Amino acid sequence: MLIEFKIKNFASIKSVQTLSMIASADDTLEDYYIMQHGNLKLLKLAVLYGPNASGKTTILKALDFLRQLVLNPKNQKSDTLNFLPFQFDETSKKEPSWMQISFLQNQIKYDYEVLFTQKCVLEEKLHYYPKVAVEIKQNTDLKDYSKQQDYYHKTNLYKVLYPLLENALKNAAFLEKD
Repeated sequence: MLIEFKIKNFASIKSVQTLSMIASADDTLEDYYIMQHGNLKLLKLAVLYGPNASGKTTILKALDFLRQLVLNPKNQKSDTLNFLPFQFDETSKKEPSWMQISFLQNQIKYDYEVLFTQKCVLEEKLHYYPKVAVEIKQNTDLKDYSKQQDYYHKTNLYKVLYPLLENALKNAAFLEKD
């Protein structure tokens, strides 16, 4: 179940925009539209509305882009990610885009964050917890695609993660589905 989705520098969206499924304090029709998970009250449904060209479709396209990034990874190093950053100022065109999604699956809360350009995934993080927060993190150096910075080099995870990160395509999410 979706908790929150945030995007920045994606298509017509420049600054951080958030789609939140966290319910307000209003308890009207709570039995029908609210799901309780611990102290978290989540909406079972949401409606996006607003004037034309206000970003409603862009939010849905961003969700689909993130889904595609994880479920349908690129096969070739030369493949580019199919999106455009915000195009209406020169600075945004050169900056990476960012997405973060929080969701519940099997009573476990996940926070996934990815920073990317059209050429590569620069950074991604996955936190999951009910009890202990675990972080898996990948970094790509834009100047040297072969250089991977593994933040677990001081732990036993280094021996497992470094070979995987070293061989990962830089234009695909490391945490992609098999």
